[in-house]
Formats: sequence, structure tokens, C-alpha cells
Amino acid sequence: MRNPIIEWARYFFAFLVVCIHVPMKGYFLLFPIARCAVPFFYLVTGYFLFRNDTENQNVVIRRSIGKWGRLWVLYTIIFFIISLTLDVVMGQIGAWTIADTLKLLSTGMCPFVDQHTWHGKVYGILTTWFLYDGMLALALIYALRHWLHKGIILVVILIGQIVSLAVVRIGDVHLGLFAQSLPFLYYGYLVARHKQRLFALFGSLGAVRNILICLAVYAVSVVEWNVIKNDIPFATIPLSLLGFSLLMTFSAYMEKGLINISLPPHVHSIYTLDIYLWHRLVFYGLSVLDFQFYKFSALIVFLITLLIAVMFRYVIDKKTCNA
Repeated sequence: MRNPIIEWARYFFAFLVVCIHVPMKGYFLLFPIARCAVPFFYLVTGYFLFRNDTENQNVVIRRSIGKWGRLWVLYTIIFFIISLTLDVVMGQIGAWTIADTLKLLSTGMCPFVDQHTWHGKVYGILTTWFLYDGMLALALIYALRHWLHKGIILVVILIGQIVSLAVVRIGDVHLGLFAQSLPFLYYGYLVARHKQRLFALFGSLGAVRNILICLAVYAVSVVEWNVIKNDIPFATIPLSLLGFSLLMTFSAYMEKGLINISLPPHVHSIYTLDIYLWHRLVFYGLSVLDFQFYKFSALIVFLITLLIAVMFRYVIDKKTCNA
């Protein structure tokens, strides 16, 4: 059964992912919360990994590793073909290097496929690192399956995350596995494991206090990014966890019938994955066409990508039904 709160939240955070890569009015206020978008998707995945039956949980984790791995391979091949086609059309054919291979194996992406130049500006078209890091993090979660409930695992992962964020801040290094995917997958798992205690805690604080706490952490995140110029604010950790925990608390209220949120049958979470994967290519294509974005580029790219995703999925589903 689909969760309306989570499904709607997927679209909100998919829009925020677009805001990270595409200009948008009010960027200095949007960006700190937009940095919670990727953690949200990992948190959701981690949350739904938890099962009371350990063996069933292990099966779910193994299947998730395979699913994320297959998606990464599939979209890497698709984007390779698209990238090669763009290079031929634009007359910018480069050469695959050893550096590209090393980058692909270490980050799940490579410059040969990702980077394209138009009027002297370099555009990136890939976000497949999310799938690659997610697959590796799920594999580590499975490797740690017998110790997931141990407090020492939480301490080690949290320290590793803080150190990774500090290293990313100092130099141009990709440490998404330890800075985002593994920690937030594990935090989501812990939220599910201890959800009754968390729901009771947030319920006892009340709506006003919860909102004030979130606003305070958000304010710290805004200051950290705008003043200290931290690309991935450390405040992203508590802000993501607070926001997600509140969402799941509201979800629990909805299950009890205390609040009512509807979800139209045509609203599918698969579209948010499409938005995540394709929005940078759409932005590049619109830039090549000299499309005038004005002040709402991210919103325009988000809506166009969503429309393309809906149309594409509709055509595929129709052909599948007629086959």
C-alpha cells in the first residue's frame, strides 16, 4: 500500500534535487534545504528495509542491492549511448581515458559521459552516482546485518560521515558512500526500528515545538552555507533526520485516522526517479535550444522533465499492454 505522505514528499524533494543543479530564484534559502533531498531518498529506502523477521529483512536487502545495481548498469549504458550521440551531433567527440574508467569505478560516473560543453560552459548530464553509491551502501548494510542493532555501528557511521563531509569540504573529493548513502540508509533503518519511541517523542513535543526545532536547525544550515560557504552543510544531518522523522510521525497519525491525505491513482513514485535521472539532460537540451528560463529555471526544468516522464511511461505501458 502506497504512503501518500511519502509519495508527495518524493515529488517535493525531486524538485529540490533539480534546484541543486539548475538556477532558481531564492537559491540562498532553497539550497540548504535542497541538500536534504538526496538524504531523504536514502532515508526512505533505509526505512523500508526494516523487517521484524530478520531472514525476511536479509532477503529485502539482497533484492535491493540487485535492483539498484541493475538500474545503475542500465542507466549508465543508456547515458553512454546518449552522450556518444550528442558528441557526434555536436562534433565534440573525445576519447575514453583510464581516468574515465577509474572515475566510473570509484564514483559511478565519468567525465566522458557526464560532461558536455556549449558556448564555453560545461554541463553535466549524469546523476547515476546516487544509484552506484546506494548499491554499495546496501551491500555494506548487508555485510553488517548481524550488528545493525549495535550502538557502536551508529557511532562509527556517524563519525565516518562527519569526517567525510570535512574531507569533501577541504578538497574536490567524492565520498558520497560515507558522507550520504551509507549513513542515511542506516539512519532510515534505525527510524523504522525505533519508530514507536520516536513517534512518542515527537508527539509529546507538540506541533509548534517540532516546527520551531526544524526552523532553528534550518537557520543554522542557511548560515553555514551562506556565511561559511560549506557546499554540504553539517547541519544537513540533523535537518534531514528531523524532517524525515516528522514526516513518518505524520504518516503514523494518518494511519490512525487523525489526519487525511489523499493520493490520486495516477501519481507514481517512478516519475520522481525519472526526474532525478533526466533533469540535467533536459536542462542541457533546453540550454542548447537557447530556452529563456528567467528566474524560475529549476521549476520549469522540473515540470518539463515530469511531463516527458509521464508521456514516456504512458507510451511504454500502452505498448506493453498491446503486446
